[in-house]
Amino acid sequence: MINAAITLLADQLNSFLRRKNSLHNDLVVVSNLYDMEKEKQDVIKNKLVVNLVNIQRITTPQLQAQGIHQGNSVVEHEPPLFLNLYLLFAAHFDCKNYSESLATLSDTLGFFQRKPTFDHYNSPCLDAGIEKLAMRIENLTLHELSNLWSMMGSKYCPSLLYQVQLITYYADDIKTTHSAIASPTTEEHH
Repeated sequence: MINAAITLLADQLNSFLRRKNSLHNDLVVVSNLYDMEKEKQDVIKNKLVVNLVNIQRITTPQLQAQGIHQGNSVVEHEPPLFLNLYLLFAAHFDCKNYSESLATLSDTLGFFQRKPTFDHYNSPCLDAGIEKLAMRIENLTLHELSNLWSMMGSKYCPSLLYQVQLITYYADDIKTTHSAIASPTTEEHH
């Protein structure tokens, strides 16, 4: 589910950037920014790197198992899962292409401003287990930004951090099944 969500966002952003800039090659890649094997760094050179930096479960105490009537039975499923994915969109361009990195970030910002929500209506290829994805740009202080890049073990490059709210459908696993029709009770009068 997480991979499907990130891949969809990267693919749609990549298609937009390729059309807008008349490119033949992909510009967006889902990857870590730091790889212990230096020869793999070419994969992210002069690319917009999408990197998952955190996953947060949204707790909603009011949600309980949901019952769906099927014939004479009620089938209960676990409630939907709500997650926040924190995605870093980092323009990993070399010095001579710094201006291009800023233009790529501007285009990325514009893309998600025009399309902040991805659902089955505007993105038919969205995974069937995901109801929708909602994008929101995050503001980081310089201290928080420094901590983030230190945590990733990479040198800073221009970037945007987005919170992606991921809402799933009900899980396929059935929690319980019980009769929807209660047996009649009789009262005895003496």
